[in-house]
Amino acid sequence: MTAREPVTDWIIDDTGFPKQGTHSVGVQRQYSGTIGKIANCQVAASLTIATRTEHVPVDFALYLPESWTEDPSRRAEAHIPDEVTFKTKPELGVEMIERAIADGLPAGLVLADSAYGDNSEFRRRVRCEGLATPSAYTVRPRCGAWICWDAESVTPWRSVIWPTPSGEVAFGG
Repeated sequence: MTAREPVTDWIIDDTGFPKQGTHSVGVQRQYSGTIGKIANCQVAASLTIATRTEHVPVDFALYLPESWTEDPSRRAEAHIPDEVTFKTKPELGVEMIERAIADGLPAGLVLADSAYGDNSEFRRRVRCEGLATPSAYTVRPRCGAWICWDAESVTPWRSVIWPTPSGEVAFGG
């Protein structure tokens, strides 16, 4: 992939897997963007690297809700190791970025939606600890993207607003 063109982006996102029962590890009623509503599903966070024309998933982490990590009988039945603890999706995202850096993957702009961008600890770890800069993520309620070029910055360098409902693109800073 990188022989043809450089990596430009690291994309942190999650996806849902609809389920009918209650026995698949991590399944519960929770929001899934894949389904577009709260439903019975499993959710996993992922890290994908991308060039201008290609993308490849490089890491994947199953989200285990507290209803699974704090239930000894469910843990035992599913053979969940003792060292596995509850982690939020943004925490899983940071861990995937840390592993990618440790593995020497080519750096790229970190992109994430508001599920991650609304999390101040995720933003702090990515931005201030220098895990990846620049970075961009949406932060509600304006559906904007914060683009941070300075790893020392506590506030975003610029806010970019995505297309409005009328289809116009508005920029702010």
